[in-house]
Amino acid sequence: VIALQAQVATLQGQQGLAGDPTQPELPEEAGGSA
Repeated sequence: VIALQAQVATLQGQQGLAGDPTQPELPEEAGGSA
């Protein structure tokens, strides 16, 4: 779970910097759909 959370945090961090405030924390898209 920690590894998944870390990966999600990294992906969301990159997307957040790109300008995606509409997607707070979606592990489904960051770890499943992707």
